[in-house]
Amino acid sequence: MADRIRTQNNFTAGGVFSLGADSSNELSGDATYGSDTIALGYVGSGAPALDNQNVGGISTKDIFMGVFGVNPAATNFSASSSPVPSYMSNLKAQKQIPSLSYGYTAGNKYRFNTVLASLTLGGYDASLIVPNDLKFYFNDGSSSELTVNVNAITISSRAGGVRGLKSAAFRAAIDSTIPYLYLPTEICRQFEDAFGLTYDYDSGLYFVDDKLHTKLAEQAANVTLTLKNSTSALDIDIVLPYAAFDLTAKWPLVQNTTRYFPLKRAVNDSQAILGRAFLQEA
Repeated sequence: MADRIRTQNNFTAGGVFSLGADSSNELSGDATYGSDTIALGYVGSGAPALDNQNVGGISTKDIFMGVFGVNPAATNFSASSSPVPSYMSNLKAQKQIPSLSYGYTAGNKYRFNTVLASLTLGGYDASLIVPNDLKFYFNDGSSSELTVNVNAITISSRAGGVRGLKSAAFRAAIDSTIPYLYLPTEICRQFEDAFGLTYDYDSGLYFVDDKLHTKLAEQAANVTLTLKNSTSALDIDIVLPYAAFDLTAKWPLVQNTTRYFPLKRAVNDSQAILGRAFLQEA
């Protein structure tokens, strides 16, 4: 699921367009575009199927799995051609969904023997909501459609107690297309110190061997991200257990399957991103 993938207004001589992925830290590549029938659910299920929808063939390891876009904005292929309406806007125009809203949770494998991901188009699943009054607005003038204010990050564990990270106030984009948390380098170094992580410069990943994994699991560490917006005094805590960071890297990320901690160093504070590791608990 992707909220921020589209094309850019540039292309090669062969008509292959570059992806305009806002998540410039992670996603890049080209796509060959065409049209096809897109159906949600299996054939005969009664789920909506729309003809002549915009689809792209992507050949890049950065986007190794299929991407389903929920951004309602049209696709612009060039300045001289008309924008192509999005799948979401076409669903609404044909009265298949009541609005352009959507609700998404990444699910997780560590609760109740696996909690499946959930995507609701045209609304949200109220059973997955913890009521609160904190709102973040789209189109706030930043480069990303949806950003949140991270006001603080706190790490707690049996061995180390409660520890607040320094300089842990920044804006971060929400991006469901990547698993990582892209955080400012200074904050990543504090994670390294708190969890005993070692940064692998070749892959850009934090690998976790069996010994470190056992230690972190026994410490029962939690990472709490405190969110707020610029107009409200209200804070919301999103608590991530260590299990939310206990992920497995496979090819093409690595040659041999290994555990890793989904933390990455942002190039600068303006490129902080909260990916699916965050969305498991948000």
